[in-house]
Amino acid sequence: MGEVGIICLMHLWNPKNFALVAKPVDSALKALVEFGRAISLRKGEGFKDRTAAAIQIANLTGLKTLGRVDHFLDAIGKGHIGLPQIRRLLRRRR
Repeated sequence: MGEVGIICLMHLWNPKNFALVAKPVDSALKALVEFGRAISLRKGEGFKDRTAAAIQIANLTGLKTLGRVDHFLDAIGKGHIGLPQIRRLLRRRR
């Protein structure tokens, strides 16, 4: 089983504490979130950083669940949602 498969199993095991992270999601997170420090090279710590960022995005956007945040970030990472739509979404939430 690959890394993405393990992440998926972790999310299914505890969906409130483990975000789904694949390449499009990861690239969208890096475009949207300033972590304030380098993402740890240790896999577990980097995963915790990304999960914390996804939880913060869920709170800011009103998406509520990490599954919805995954779809949102996947759409950004694949270019289906651009920056103007994201800015409008965040302005509405304030």
